[in-house]
Amino acid sequence: MKFDKEFLHGIMSEKESSISVRSRFLKSNKKTNREKNRKLTMISFLPAIIWLILLLVLSSQNGPQTAATSLPMAEWIQQHFFPQDSVDYVHMYLRKWAHFIVYFIESGLLVLAMKNVMKAWKAACAVFGLCTILAIADEAHKVLIVGRHCQWDEAGINIVGVIMGVLLTWSILWLIRWARGTLED
Repeated sequence: MKFDKEFLHGIMSEKESSISVRSRFLKSNKKTNREKNRKLTMISFLPAIIWLILLLVLSSQNGPQTAATSLPMAEWIQQHFFPQDSVDYVHMYLRKWAHFIVYFIESGLLVLAMKNVMKAWKAACAVFGLCTILAIADEAHKVLIVGRHCQWDEAGINIVGVIMGVLLTWSILWLIRWARGTLED
């Protein structure tokens, strides 16, 4: 009988020590996962930050610089796709589309980054608000740049780009979750 008690006590001690080792491992594993998630979250913001820097650099160019950037593209597009139209006409539309595309991409990149921090629909709402403010401020600051001017219709184009970027990115994320069957998460 004494042997059985010692034997059982030994088994219980091993079980208790194995549980404590396992719980310590799980706690340390949670820390490493949290650290990895933080790093991945920070890395996921990198494309949005780089694109924002590009947006701000292009937006801060003076009149001749911005024309030098966009006019060669307009000439190439006019030559290959719209030979019947004038270069000035194509240039005007290219610049309007550039507003849309730049903010479309920025808002999409931000939704992708912020979905790692919050639910996708909350990220979409936050990005819409943030990018709308950015779009308006970006257009308003052009008053301070030589050869540039503030056009509120361009701020509207920026905001339409934001709306479309947010909606498309959020919709794709929703479809991916729907296909995986993880909509309840």
